Amino acid sequence: MQYVAAISARYGALAIQFLLVLLVTDALPQDEAGKYFVAFGLATTLYCLPGLGLPDGLIKTVGLQLSNGSRFSIKTTLWRTISYSFISGAALLATGFYLGIVLGIDPQYALLTTIWCLSFGFLFVVTQCLVSLRRAGLAAFFFYTSTNIFSFFTSIPYLILKADPQLSVLLALNVVAASLSLVFALGALWRHTRRLPHTSGSAELRSVLQAGWFIAVSRFLQSALFWIPVWVATLCLGEAEAAVIGTAGRLVVAVAAVVAALRFSVRPAIVAAAAANDWRAIENTGRKIALFASASTVAAIVGTWFSGQWAIALLFGSDYEAVWPVLMVLLFGSLGETIGGPVDEVLKLTSHGKIVVFGLVATAATEAVLAVLLSPLGLLGIASAQAAAFWLMYSFQIFYLNRVERVLILPFYRS
Repeated sequence: MQYVAAISARYGALAIQFLLVLLVTDALPQDEAGKYFVAFGLATTLYCLPGLGLPDGLIKTVGLQLSNGSRFSIKTTLWRTISYSFISGAALLATGFYLGIVLGIDPQYALLTTIWCLSFGFLFVVTQCLVSLRRAGLAAFFFYTSTNIFSFFTSIPYLILKADPQLSVLLALNVVAASLSLVFALGALWRHTRRLPHTSGSAELRSVLQAGWFIAVSRFLQSALFWIPVWVATLCLGEAEAAVIGTAGRLVVAVAAVVAALRFSVRPAIVAAAAANDWRAIENTGRKIALFASASTVAAIVGTWFSGQWAIALLFGSDYEAVWPVLMVLLFGSLGETIGGPVDEVLKLTSHGKIVVFGLVATAATEAVLAVLLSPLGLLGIASAQAAAFWLMYSFQIFYLNRVERVLILPFYRS
Protein backbone atom coordinates (compact mmCIF):
# COMPACT_ATOMS: atom_id res chain seq x y z
CA MET A 1 0.00 0.00 0.00
CA GLN A 2 1.37 3.40 -1.00
CA TYR A 3 0.63 4.99 2.39
CA VAL A 4 2.43 2.41 4.53
CA ALA A 5 5.45 4.68 5.02
CA ALA A 6 3.34 7.52 6.39
CA ILE A 7 1.39 5.23 8.74
CA SER A 8 4.56 3.49 9.91
CA ALA A 9 6.23 6.83 10.59
CA ARG A 10 3.21 7.98 12.55
CA TYR A 11 3.01 4.85 14.69
CA GLY A 12 6.73 4.81 15.32
CA ALA A 13 6.27 8.29 16.74
CA LEU A 14 3.27 7.21 18.80
CA ALA A 15 5.20 4.41 20.50
CA ILE A 16 7.68 6.97 21.82
CA GLN A 17 4.92 9.46 22.58
CA PHE A 18 3.03 6.85 24.59
CA LEU A 19 6.12 6.22 26.69
CA LEU A 20 6.50 9.98 27.19
CA VAL A 21 2.87 10.26 28.38
CA LEU A 22 3.46 7.41 30.82
CA LEU A 23 6.53 9.11 32.24
CA VAL A 24 4.90 12.54 32.42
CA THR A 25 1.91 11.22 34.36
CA ASP A 26 4.20 9.24 36.65
CA ALA A 27 6.99 11.77 37.25
CA LEU A 28 5.10 15.07 37.43
CA PRO A 29 2.42 16.08 39.94
CA GLN A 30 -1.03 15.87 38.35
CA ASP A 31 -1.44 19.65 38.11
CA GLU A 32 1.99 19.97 36.45
CA ALA A 33 1.05 17.18 34.03
CA GLY A 34 -2.07 19.20 33.21
CA LYS A 35 0.08 22.23 32.39
CA TYR A 36 2.25 20.05 30.16
CA PHE A 37 -0.79 18.84 28.20
CA VAL A 38 -2.02 22.43 27.82
CA ALA A 39 1.36 23.43 26.33
CA PHE A 40 1.38 20.30 24.16
CA GLY A 41 -2.09 21.22 22.89
CA LEU A 42 -0.99 24.72 21.96
CA ALA A 43 2.08 23.44 20.09
CA THR A 44 0.05 20.88 18.12
CA THR A 45 -2.70 23.40 17.33
CA LEU A 46 -0.77 26.58 16.48
CA TYR A 47 1.85 24.82 14.33
CA CYS A 48 -0.13 25.48 11.15
CA LEU A 49 -0.28 29.28 11.55
CA PRO A 50 3.23 30.27 10.30
CA GLY A 51 2.88 31.39 6.70
CA LEU A 52 -0.85 32.02 7.08
CA GLY A 53 -1.62 29.32 4.53
CA LEU A 54 1.42 29.49 2.25
CA PRO A 55 2.76 26.01 3.26
CA ASP A 56 -0.62 24.39 2.59
CA GLY A 57 -1.02 26.23 -0.70
CA LEU A 58 2.19 24.66 -1.92
CA ILE A 59 0.56 21.22 -2.09
CA LYS A 60 -1.79 22.31 -4.84
CA THR A 61 0.41 24.90 -6.56
CA VAL A 62 3.63 22.88 -6.76
CA GLY A 63 1.65 19.70 -7.47
CA LEU A 64 0.12 21.31 -10.54
CA GLN A 65 3.52 22.69 -11.62
CA LEU A 66 5.03 19.21 -11.42
CA SER A 67 2.10 17.70 -13.31
CA ASN A 68 2.40 20.32 -16.04
CA GLY A 69 6.18 20.03 -16.29
CA SER A 70 6.62 23.68 -15.22
CA ARG A 71 9.60 23.34 -12.88
CA PHE A 72 11.37 26.67 -13.28
CA SER A 73 9.65 28.57 -10.47
CA ILE A 74 9.35 25.74 -7.91
CA LYS A 75 12.63 26.33 -6.11
CA THR A 76 12.08 30.06 -5.68
CA THR A 77 8.48 29.49 -4.56
CA LEU A 78 9.54 27.00 -1.89
CA TRP A 79 12.30 29.07 -0.32
CA ARG A 80 10.30 32.31 -0.44
CA THR A 81 7.48 30.49 1.31
CA ILE A 82 9.86 29.36 4.05
CA SER A 83 11.21 32.88 4.54
CA TYR A 84 7.79 34.51 4.78
CA SER A 85 6.49 31.72 7.01
CA PHE A 86 9.34 32.13 9.48
CA ILE A 87 8.76 35.90 9.71
CA SER A 88 4.98 35.67 10.10
CA GLY A 89 5.24 32.77 12.56
CA ALA A 90 7.64 34.66 14.79
CA ALA A 91 5.38 37.72 14.78
CA LEU A 92 2.25 35.72 15.59
CA LEU A 93 3.80 33.75 18.43
CA ALA A 94 5.50 36.85 19.90
CA THR A 95 2.06 38.43 20.05
CA GLY A 96 0.73 35.33 21.78
CA PHE A 97 3.54 35.43 24.34
CA TYR A 98 2.79 39.07 25.11
CA LEU A 99 -0.91 38.31 25.61
CA GLY A 100 0.02 35.44 27.93
CA ILE A 101 2.06 37.78 30.12
CA VAL A 102 -0.78 40.30 30.17
CA LEU A 103 -3.15 37.54 31.33
CA GLY A 104 -0.83 36.68 34.20
CA ILE A 105 0.65 33.42 32.94
CA ASP A 106 4.05 32.50 34.40
CA PRO A 107 6.62 34.17 32.06
CA GLN A 108 8.97 31.18 31.92
CA TYR A 109 6.10 28.79 31.11
CA ALA A 110 4.74 31.21 28.48
CA LEU A 111 8.16 31.70 26.86
CA LEU A 112 9.00 28.00 26.62
CA THR A 113 5.55 27.18 25.29
CA THR A 114 5.91 29.94 22.68
CA ILE A 115 9.31 28.69 21.51
CA TRP A 116 7.97 25.13 21.34
CA CYS A 117 5.09 26.34 19.15
CA LEU A 118 7.53 28.22 16.89
CA SER A 119 9.93 25.34 16.40
CA PHE A 120 7.13 22.85 15.71
CA GLY A 121 5.45 25.33 13.36
CA PHE A 122 8.62 25.90 11.39
CA LEU A 123 9.09 22.14 11.11
CA PHE A 124 5.60 21.89 9.64
CA VAL A 125 6.45 24.51 7.01
CA VAL A 126 9.50 22.58 5.83
CA THR A 127 7.70 19.23 5.77
CA GLN A 128 4.88 20.77 3.72
CA CYS A 129 7.53 21.76 1.18
CA LEU A 130 8.62 18.14 1.05
CA VAL A 131 5.02 16.94 0.60
CA SER A 132 4.57 19.36 -2.29
CA LEU A 133 7.62 17.76 -3.95
CA ARG A 134 5.88 14.37 -3.58
CA ARG A 135 8.12 13.24 -0.74
CA ALA A 136 5.23 12.50 1.62
CA GLY A 137 6.91 9.57 3.36
CA LEU A 138 10.00 11.62 4.13
CA ALA A 139 7.87 14.53 5.31
CA ALA A 140 5.86 12.25 7.61
CA PHE A 141 9.09 10.91 9.07
CA PHE A 142 10.39 14.36 9.97
CA PHE A 143 7.06 15.74 11.18
CA TYR A 144 6.02 12.71 13.22
CA THR A 145 8.86 10.32 13.89
CA SER A 146 12.15 12.19 14.07
CA THR A 147 10.95 14.70 16.69
CA ASN A 148 9.90 11.81 18.89
CA ILE A 149 13.17 10.00 18.27
CA PHE A 150 15.02 13.06 19.54
CA SER A 151 12.64 13.14 22.52
CA PHE A 152 13.64 9.55 23.20
CA PHE A 153 17.20 10.74 23.75
CA THR A 154 16.32 13.99 25.60
CA SER A 155 12.99 14.21 27.43
CA ILE A 156 12.61 10.52 28.23
CA PRO A 157 16.05 10.03 29.86
CA TYR A 158 15.45 13.21 31.85
CA LEU A 159 12.13 11.95 33.21
CA ILE A 160 13.62 8.53 34.01
CA LEU A 161 16.89 9.64 35.60
CA LYS A 162 15.90 12.87 37.33
CA ALA A 163 14.59 12.33 40.86
CA ASP A 164 12.56 15.57 40.83
CA PRO A 165 11.92 16.58 37.20
CA GLN A 166 10.87 20.15 36.48
CA LEU A 167 8.21 21.15 33.97
CA SER A 168 10.35 24.01 32.62
CA VAL A 169 13.26 21.68 31.80
CA LEU A 170 10.89 19.20 30.14
CA LEU A 171 9.44 21.93 27.92
CA ALA A 172 12.97 23.09 27.00
CA LEU A 173 13.90 19.54 25.98
CA ASN A 174 10.82 19.37 23.75
CA VAL A 175 12.05 22.54 22.04
CA VAL A 176 15.45 20.90 21.50
CA ALA A 177 13.85 17.82 19.94
CA ALA A 178 11.70 19.85 17.53
CA SER A 179 14.62 22.12 16.60
CA LEU A 180 16.92 19.21 15.79
CA SER A 181 14.24 17.70 13.60
CA LEU A 182 13.84 21.05 11.84
CA VAL A 183 17.56 21.21 11.05
CA PHE A 184 17.54 17.76 9.44
CA ALA A 185 14.32 18.48 7.54
CA LEU A 186 15.89 21.63 6.10
CA GLY A 187 18.85 19.55 4.99
CA ALA A 188 16.55 17.07 3.25
CA LEU A 189 14.67 19.87 1.52
CA TRP A 190 17.92 21.43 0.28
CA ARG A 191 18.99 18.04 -1.07
CA HIS A 192 15.74 17.61 -3.03
CA THR A 193 15.70 21.13 -4.44
CA ARG A 194 19.35 21.76 -5.29
CA ARG A 195 18.99 20.34 -8.82
CA LEU A 196 15.80 22.17 -9.63
CA PRO A 197 16.27 25.07 -12.06
CA HIS A 198 16.58 28.44 -10.35
CA THR A 199 14.99 31.60 -11.72
CA SER A 200 16.16 35.06 -10.83
CA GLY A 201 12.67 36.54 -10.78
CA SER A 202 10.51 36.81 -7.68
CA ALA A 203 8.01 34.10 -6.85
CA GLU A 204 4.33 35.00 -7.11
CA LEU A 205 2.94 33.79 -3.80
CA ARG A 206 -0.52 35.32 -4.04
CA SER A 207 -1.96 32.26 -5.76
CA VAL A 208 -0.22 30.01 -3.23
CA LEU A 209 -1.77 31.96 -0.37
CA GLN A 210 -5.21 31.90 -1.97
CA ALA A 211 -4.97 28.12 -2.35
CA GLY A 212 -3.76 27.53 1.17
CA TRP A 213 -5.16 29.93 3.72
CA PHE A 214 -8.52 28.16 3.96
CA ILE A 215 -6.69 24.88 4.47
CA ALA A 216 -4.49 26.40 7.16
CA VAL A 217 -7.43 27.86 9.06
CA SER A 218 -9.31 24.57 8.82
CA ARG A 219 -6.22 22.69 10.00
CA PHE A 220 -5.95 25.00 13.00
CA LEU A 221 -9.61 24.55 13.91
CA GLN A 222 -9.47 20.80 13.36
CA SER A 223 -6.50 20.50 15.73
CA ALA A 224 -8.27 22.71 18.26
CA LEU A 225 -11.23 20.32 18.33
CA PHE A 226 -9.00 17.73 20.03
CA TRP A 227 -7.72 20.18 22.64
CA ILE A 228 -10.81 22.19 23.53
CA PRO A 229 -11.74 19.58 26.18
CA VAL A 230 -8.32 19.99 27.84
CA TRP A 231 -8.54 23.78 27.83
CA VAL A 232 -12.14 23.80 29.11
CA ALA A 233 -11.25 21.27 31.81
CA THR A 234 -8.38 23.52 32.91
CA LEU A 235 -10.64 26.56 33.18
CA CYS A 236 -13.74 24.87 34.66
CA LEU A 237 -12.44 21.89 36.64
CA GLY A 238 -8.75 22.50 37.30
CA GLU A 239 -5.35 21.39 36.01
CA ALA A 240 -5.52 17.94 37.64
CA GLU A 241 -8.70 17.15 35.69
CA ALA A 242 -7.04 18.51 32.57
CA ALA A 243 -4.28 15.93 33.08
CA VAL A 244 -6.87 13.12 33.08
CA ILE A 245 -8.66 14.19 29.90
CA GLY A 246 -5.31 15.10 28.32
CA THR A 247 -4.06 11.57 28.97
CA ALA A 248 -7.24 10.11 27.45
CA GLY A 249 -6.79 12.38 24.45
CA ARG A 250 -3.22 11.21 23.94
CA LEU A 251 -4.37 7.60 24.02
CA VAL A 252 -7.12 8.14 21.47
CA VAL A 253 -4.54 9.64 19.11
CA ALA A 254 -3.34 6.08 18.47
CA VAL A 255 -6.58 5.58 16.54
CA ALA A 256 -6.85 9.07 15.06
CA ALA A 257 -3.29 8.68 13.77
CA VAL A 258 -4.45 6.34 11.02
CA VAL A 259 -6.65 8.87 9.29
CA ALA A 260 -4.27 11.73 10.19
CA ALA A 261 -1.32 10.04 8.48
CA LEU A 262 -3.43 9.16 5.45
CA ARG A 263 -4.71 12.73 5.19
CA PHE A 264 -1.12 13.95 5.34
CA SER A 265 -0.12 11.71 2.42
CA VAL A 266 -3.16 11.48 0.17
CA ARG A 267 -3.37 15.17 -0.76
CA PRO A 268 -1.09 15.03 -3.83
CA ALA A 269 -3.15 12.11 -5.20
CA ILE A 270 -6.37 14.07 -4.66
CA VAL A 271 -4.94 17.10 -6.49
CA ALA A 272 -3.83 14.95 -9.43
CA ALA A 273 -7.19 13.15 -9.68
CA ALA A 274 -9.11 16.42 -9.41
CA ALA A 275 -6.97 17.95 -12.18
CA ALA A 276 -7.93 14.99 -14.36
CA ASN A 277 -11.58 15.32 -13.27
CA ASP A 278 -11.41 11.71 -12.09
CA TRP A 279 -13.98 11.76 -9.30
CA ARG A 280 -14.32 7.97 -9.36
CA ALA A 281 -10.66 7.64 -8.34
CA ILE A 282 -11.19 10.15 -5.53
CA GLU A 283 -14.27 8.26 -4.33
CA ASN A 284 -12.57 4.86 -4.42
CA THR A 285 -9.49 6.12 -2.60
CA GLY A 286 -11.63 7.85 0.01
CA ARG A 287 -13.73 4.74 0.60
CA LYS A 288 -10.69 2.53 1.08
CA ILE A 289 -9.24 4.95 3.61
CA ALA A 290 -12.60 5.28 5.42
CA LEU A 291 -12.99 1.50 5.62
CA PHE A 292 -9.50 0.95 7.00
CA ALA A 293 -9.68 3.83 9.49
CA SER A 294 -13.18 2.94 10.73
CA ALA A 295 -12.30 -0.73 11.19
CA SER A 296 -9.28 0.32 13.25
CA THR A 297 -11.48 2.54 15.42
CA VAL A 298 -14.09 -0.18 16.02
CA ALA A 299 -11.30 -2.59 17.00
CA ALA A 300 -9.94 0.01 19.44
CA ILE A 301 -13.38 0.54 20.99
CA VAL A 302 -13.90 -3.20 21.51
CA GLY A 303 -10.40 -3.69 22.91
CA THR A 304 -10.72 -0.73 25.26
CA TRP A 305 -14.12 -1.92 26.51
CA PHE A 306 -12.79 -5.34 27.49
CA SER A 307 -9.28 -4.56 28.70
CA GLY A 308 -8.85 -0.79 28.92
CA GLN A 309 -9.91 -0.32 32.53
CA TRP A 310 -7.38 -2.64 34.12
CA ALA A 311 -4.65 -1.70 31.62
CA ILE A 312 -5.01 2.02 32.37
CA ALA A 313 -5.04 1.39 36.13
CA LEU A 314 -1.89 -0.71 35.76
CA LEU A 315 -0.04 1.79 33.59
CA PHE A 316 -1.09 5.12 35.10
CA GLY A 317 -2.10 4.35 38.67
CA SER A 318 -5.12 5.22 40.79
CA ASP A 319 -4.93 8.96 40.09
CA TYR A 320 -5.85 8.27 36.46
CA GLU A 321 -8.67 5.73 36.89
CA ALA A 322 -11.11 8.20 35.33
CA VAL A 323 -9.20 7.98 32.03
CA TRP A 324 -11.00 4.77 30.97
CA PRO A 325 -14.61 6.05 30.73
CA VAL A 326 -13.40 9.32 29.20
CA LEU A 327 -11.39 7.34 26.64
CA MET A 328 -14.47 5.30 25.66
CA VAL A 329 -16.44 8.47 24.95
CA LEU A 330 -13.60 10.00 22.94
CA LEU A 331 -13.17 6.81 20.91
CA PHE A 332 -16.83 6.91 19.95
CA GLY A 333 -16.22 10.45 18.74
CA SER A 334 -13.23 9.24 16.72
CA LEU A 335 -15.51 6.80 14.91
CA GLY A 336 -17.45 9.81 13.69
CA GLU A 337 -14.19 11.24 12.36
CA THR A 338 -13.10 8.11 10.50
CA ILE A 339 -16.34 7.18 8.69
CA GLY A 340 -15.66 9.80 6.04
CA GLY A 341 -11.97 9.00 5.62
CA PRO A 342 -10.30 11.97 3.90
CA VAL A 343 -13.62 13.68 3.04
CA ASP A 344 -12.42 16.99 4.48
CA GLU A 345 -9.22 16.91 2.41
CA VAL A 346 -11.24 16.15 -0.73
CA LEU A 347 -13.43 19.19 -0.07
CA LYS A 348 -10.47 21.45 0.73
CA LEU A 349 -8.51 20.48 -2.36
CA THR A 350 -11.40 20.59 -4.85
CA SER A 351 -12.66 24.17 -4.51
CA HIS A 352 -14.93 23.47 -1.55
CA GLY A 353 -12.55 24.66 1.15
CA LYS A 354 -14.83 27.46 2.32
CA ILE A 355 -17.58 25.07 3.40
CA VAL A 356 -15.03 23.11 5.44
CA VAL A 357 -13.82 26.24 7.21
CA PHE A 358 -17.33 27.48 7.92
CA GLY A 359 -18.26 24.05 9.23
CA LEU A 360 -15.18 23.93 11.44
CA VAL A 361 -15.87 27.38 12.87
CA ALA A 362 -19.41 26.30 13.74
CA THR A 363 -18.21 22.97 15.12
CA ALA A 364 -15.44 24.47 17.28
CA ALA A 365 -17.85 27.05 18.69
CA THR A 366 -20.47 24.38 19.34
CA GLU A 367 -17.97 22.07 21.01
CA ALA A 368 -16.62 24.85 23.24
CA VAL A 369 -20.09 25.97 24.31
CA LEU A 370 -21.27 22.39 24.89
CA ALA A 371 -18.12 21.57 26.86
CA VAL A 372 -18.66 24.55 29.17
CA LEU A 373 -22.37 23.80 29.58
CA LEU A 374 -21.70 20.11 30.29
CA SER A 375 -18.70 20.73 32.57
CA PRO A 376 -20.89 20.44 35.71
CA LEU A 377 -21.24 16.76 34.72
CA GLY A 378 -17.46 16.42 34.94
CA LEU A 379 -15.03 15.05 32.39
CA LEU A 380 -17.60 12.74 30.78
CA GLY A 381 -19.73 15.76 29.94
CA ILE A 382 -16.78 17.59 28.39
CA ALA A 383 -15.71 14.50 26.44
CA SER A 384 -19.26 14.04 25.15
CA ALA A 385 -19.11 17.55 23.67
CA GLN A 386 -16.14 16.53 21.53
CA ALA A 387 -17.76 13.25 20.44
CA ALA A 388 -20.96 15.02 19.37
CA ALA A 389 -18.99 17.68 17.50
CA PHE A 390 -17.07 15.10 15.46
CA TRP A 391 -20.18 13.17 14.44
CA LEU A 392 -22.03 16.32 13.40
CA MET A 393 -19.14 17.79 11.42
CA TYR A 394 -18.10 14.73 9.43
CA SER A 395 -21.67 13.65 8.74
CA PHE A 396 -22.31 17.08 7.27
CA GLN A 397 -19.15 16.91 5.12
CA ILE A 398 -20.11 13.49 3.73
CA PHE A 399 -23.60 14.75 2.90
CA TYR A 400 -22.31 17.96 1.29
CA LEU A 401 -19.71 16.25 -0.92
CA ASN A 402 -22.28 13.74 -2.12
CA ARG A 403 -24.74 16.51 -2.93
CA VAL A 404 -22.38 18.80 -4.87
CA GLU A 405 -20.12 16.25 -6.60
CA ARG A 406 -22.11 12.98 -6.40
CA VAL A 407 -19.20 11.44 -4.51
CA LEU A 408 -20.13 9.31 -1.50
CA ILE A 409 -17.24 8.50 0.84
CA LEU A 410 -18.24 5.95 3.46
CA PRO A 411 -16.51 2.87 4.99
CA PHE A 412 -16.99 0.48 2.07
CA TYR A 413 -15.19 -0.10 -1.20
CA ARG A 414 -15.98 -1.61 -4.56
CA SER A 415 -13.78 -1.52 -7.64
